[in-house]
Amino acid sequence: MLNPYVGGLSGEPKYARIYGAAIRNGLAVCTHVTVQRPGPALLSVYGPPSYYLENHGQFPLLYAAHLTSMTCDGVFEKFPELRFTFVEVGFAWAQPFIWRMDRHFKELGQELPWLKRLPSEYVRDQVSFTRQPVEEPRQPRHPAQVIQMLGPHTLEFSTAYPHWGGDYDPDVYFTDVPPDVKRMILGENAVKKYRLSPTRPARHWSEF
Repeated sequence: MLNPYVGGLSGEPKYARIYGAAIRNGLAVCTHVTVQRPGPALLSVYGPPSYYLENHGQFPLLYAAHLTSMTCDGVFEKFPELRFTFVEVGFAWAQPFIWRMDRHFKELGQELPWLKRLPSEYVRDQVSFTRQPVEEPRQPRHPAQVIQMLGPHTLEFSTAYPHWGGDYDPDVYFTDVPPDVKRMILGENAVKKYRLSPTRPARHWSEF
């Protein structure tokens, strides 16, 4: 798991050894917003925020910067087996963002001759997003539309338990989501991505 606040953007060449090692060892890579110290945690795009709401609302901007870096620097082209997850910033922001990348790639793609496909194709094949904290539009059906556009296989269930802002009820925010898609998000996507056994029984933490 990479800290998204320190060490530069995730597409920089210095991370190539990490991505290569993850692939060799059959591991996925993720990044997760954090309040850890030391480090410039909880900074906004323009410096220290005045309010937590101000910072929390800008988490997608942070992830968008890393996603752009990884795409434009050719991380997904160089490492086609890389599995990368953006954790705990929701997912609805990603769809219009990759639309934007595709649109500008058509005009400016000559700057990136190493990219063989549209940015959205790399994202949908190699990137996933955890749904928490789930966006809550006034129309409950809208998230289902975003899920369909982004691709149900790109979403993984998360709760942020035991944090105050967690989403703990799997039946909430699935209005108009087909049962097979709900099963994918609640478990099947993670089982596939992290190469888990779907029949392995759960174990209490005290057994480890």
